[in-house]
Amino acid sequence: MALTSCWQENPQGAQPEGLISKKELKDLMVDLYLAESSNNMRMLEKDTTLPKYAEFYKAVLEKHNVTAKAYENSLKYYAEDPDEINAIYDEVLQRLTKMESEAGGVVGQESE
Repeated sequence: MALTSCWQENPQGAQPEGLISKKELKDLMVDLYLAESSNNMRMLEKDTTLPKYAEFYKAVLEKHNVTAKAYENSLKYYAEDPDEINAIYDEVLQRLTKMESEAGGVVGQESE
């Protein structure tokens, strides 16, 4: 009975409390990837004066008014359906690719 009770409290596929909408999750993921990229560029330049990734991560979550737990739980929830999570990642990638194209290519890449 204990297993049944636990399962009923959090059945697989049940929406977690604080579930982030797919649209908001995509927006959040784009911002997180941009923050990660910025952090990676900082590391390449060996600039230790800029914020660390953990600070970027926290700032992005705060910007979107989302907790780390809600973000992680939402990712897990959407990942239960491979087609759903793939569609989310595909749109995030499309948006990042469009942003890169509009910016004229990779930041820091010299023109030929």
